[in-house]
Amino acid sequence: SGTIWQLFATIAPAISIGLVYNDVTGGAIGVTEILISEACCGIVYALCGSLSIGVFRSTGPLLAYVKILYKWSADNYGSLDFLLFYAWTGIWLGIWLTVAAVAEVSVLTRYCGRFTEEILALMVSMVFVVSACEELTAEITQTYDLSFVCLFMGTFS
Repeated sequence: SGTIWQLFATIAPAISIGLVYNDVTGGAIGVTEILISEACCGIVYALCGSLSIGVFRSTGPLLAYVKILYKWSADNYGSLDFLLFYAWTGIWLGIWLTVAAVAEVSVLTRYCGRFTEEILALMVSMVFVVSACEELTAEITQTYDLSFVCLFMGTFS
């Protein structure tokens, strides 16, 4: 029963974030890729790790990172395949993380306080706020639309 519960507890968020990834990456990463990657990570961790019921999910900060990476690769390298660029970015990050682990850079986290965590949370949330504002302003195409938005903001603020 625990396996069935975990299946239904993880499949709905995976599908919903997969749909967001599909929109953000122009269809390069979608629901199928998210489901397969989360399943593979869970199976490998259950076999190699110490906890068989660990759940690995794609989260908001990773979504913000992928969105920025996709936009940056499309703006600067229009002909570059995003998935290839994303894979090489992951490999390069893996190399740097291995070097950081060998050099025991994690001892520096004692200097990171709650303020540092809040700055990271602020940056991630700002990506989503700016994205929402961009989508809202993209819908305003006529001058009377802007008038209605200003009237709404003045009335309900």
